[in-house]
Amino acid sequence: MRSYGGLVFGTYAFSRYSRLDAGLQIQAMSRDNIDVPTMPTLSRFVTMPSVSYVLDNTVGGLWAPIDGTRLNLTAEASPPIGGGGLSFATLRTDVRHYIHLGGSYSIAVRGSGGLSMGANPQKFFIGGVDNWFNRFFSDQGWPFQNPEDFAFIRPGFPVRGYALNERNGTQYVVANAELRFPLLFALQAGPIPALFQGLQGQIFFDMGGAWDQNGYAWTSRGGILSEATNPILYSTGIGIRSLALGLPLRFDIAWRQEPAGGFSAPVYLFSLGADF
Repeated sequence: MRSYGGLVFGTYAFSRYSRLDAGLQIQAMSRDNIDVPTMPTLSRFVTMPSVSYVLDNTVGGLWAPIDGTRLNLTAEASPPIGGGGLSFATLRTDVRHYIHLGGSYSIAVRGSGGLSMGANPQKFFIGGVDNWFNRFFSDQGWPFQNPEDFAFIRPGFPVRGYALNERNGTQYVVANAELRFPLLFALQAGPIPALFQGLQGQIFFDMGGAWDQNGYAWTSRGGILSEATNPILYSTGIGIRSLALGLPLRFDIAWRQEPAGGFSAPVYLFSLGADF
């Protein structure tokens, strides 16, 4: 896989809390099959303008915002230029709202989603969390097939309790809700602050789904692809956030809803990150 290109980017601020971002990305990509050297090289070319509206009036806390709203609404497209030019138009959004309950207690809710259209639509995949140490993959593995997948495929995180790439498609939606509360904050000034600095507890609920252009959700079991009987994935669980050794460590225990009903055995996730 080879890739090269450039990006021009600019920002216009409407106020202290909102702005408009605009950019133009030009990228060329090619893929060779080293196992079958006689296979022709697959090349792609993208000229992609994008525009985003960003709003952020949040009030920060130790880990993440405790009050206010964050919003990102992005539109991007690629016209089919040249023989290997890609043609798609994509809309993406990420909205987060934080409700301060007093002290270090808060509720955080998030909704994100995306829709891609055209002859070569972008792909999205859901399942798992970002920066996941003990990650595992679905039977589908990584959803990388063509050069553009490496450059433009986007994750929908988090849907805890499920494997990476549990579902993928050209449209997706993910929703999350968390109750966040202080846990052993007094140990910040105790004899072992490096291990228990600023612990935060949380109770969470995740849901998400991904579909193809025809509105179908697919799943793979034993390498066999079939239409999913549960197009929306649900999970719930508890978690701890710690600044151990100066790193934003996350430890979550999740229970996913099984297709036949009920919940799975606990799934343990170790990852890095402060917010969702």
